[in-house]
Amino acid sequence: MFINRYHYKSFFKRILEDNLWVVRFLFNWLLNGGKTKTVLFYPEFPNKRMVLSKILKENNINMTNNPKLKHSLVIDWQNETERARFDWPKITTQPTINSKIDTIGKYAIDEIHQQVFGYCVNLNPKEYQGKMVLKSDANAMHDGKVIDGPITEVNKQYVYQLVIDNTAENNQVLDYRVPVVGDEIPFVYLKFRSRETRFSNINSSAKMVEVKTVLSPDEQEKITWFCKLLKVDYAELDVLRDNDSKLIYIVDVNPTPWGPPNHLEKHKVKESKQKLFDAFLNQFFNRQ
Repeated sequence: MFINRYHYKSFFKRILEDNLWVVRFLFNWLLNGGKTKTVLFYPEFPNKRMVLSKILKENNINMTNNPKLKHSLVIDWQNETERARFDWPKITTQPTINSKIDTIGKYAIDEIHQQVFGYCVNLNPKEYQGKMVLKSDANAMHDGKVIDGPITEVNKQYVYQLVIDNTAENNQVLDYRVPVVGDEIPFVYLKFRSRETRFSNINSSAKMVEVKTVLSPDEQEKITWFCKLLKVDYAELDVLRDNDSKLIYIVDVNPTPWGPPNHLEKHKVKESKQKLFDAFLNQFFNRQ
């Protein structure tokens, strides 16, 4: 009945979204001289607040999660930690992005981190003496808290990690948010938060900087290698640098990111979206 499958429960909201989709499709078709590009997101339709949704819409590229509609590129779009696998040749003949990811759970991330960097962030909570971070193995929960180790009972739904000293000036912490598009890291976001809300997703300020100002060539190479081993074609990584050791730690991988980050200056929001779109053109669209 509907052109796309939306996450809205309201029948009338889904009808409205389908009507708006037809209007946008016709507008893009006319704007591009009777031609249009469509990206298939499968199986889920992306939320409007997700960065890729914003980028494609602003560049007059249609989005659908209906594989019967003509499309030129496919993105495996699942807001889950453990991802379903599909028989893609039965769904599409077009190139697929992120279609080989099995999991983005923190245990899996840490195993690959050890393989690539030679060290990891997860701890054995039954043996570790001192402060450690407890947080969900599931992605994007923002439920971290600091506890004392060792402990006697381990919950496998959670991971137990080093407390990384990423403190910055003015009682803040600094996280790197690193977009990876194919083989390219177009820039890095710097996200500042108060120490009291370090595990939340609410920034006190944010900046966009050139990659080379915060990551060495070796670190950049290892980040792209890490993504290849995790089978990630596109994602944004949460990376922390420890003030004492100067080592970086990849602590989260999000292949369906929202953004750009809150509290980023308006002109930098525009610039970041353009750089991400340029990277997508270079890495995916122009390679077809």
